[in-house]
Amino acid sequence: MSYAPTRPSGGSDARPRPAGDTAPATNAAVTKILALVDELIAVISDENSQLAQGLPASMSLSAARKAELAKEFEQWVADIRSRRIVLAHADQPLRARISEQTGVLQQGMDENVERLRAAIDASRRRVDAVMRAIREQIAPSGPYQANGLTRTASPPVAGSGRWV
Repeated sequence: MSYAPTRPSGGSDARPRPAGDTAPATNAAVTKILALVDELIAVISDENSQLAQGLPASMSLSAARKAELAKEFEQWVADIRSRRIVLAHADQPLRARISEQTGVLQQGMDENVERLRAAIDASRRRVDAVMRAIREQIAPSGPYQANGLTRTASPPVAGSGRWV
């Protein structure tokens, strides 16, 4: 059974592509896809746990690894869509597992999107609160009033026509 790398690489991250798409070659490719999906599920689950604890989205430690895995997953999906890998040629237990795991991945990704949106909204609220506090501290001490006029030492006494 022969494999052709889908991209040049000197490391172990080169994805084998079944040559002739035989069942054993497809099984090997699907096994590698499953390992990738399992790692992606673990990374997303970890990030979801961090976000659930209130960690800001920008502080996620797993974002870079998640991006790498997602890029590699997209390449596998492209291979499947282009029929370089035909999942129907894989053994039934592998097909069942890939179907199950991609469902788990989808659920994790849906949760991740919700948690990231919530974290971004929370960060936005924190920034808005800080900016509001800054404006409140600056406003009374500035030389101009809200209407654009300059501040005076004290308002005139009613009816006297003079300033106090």
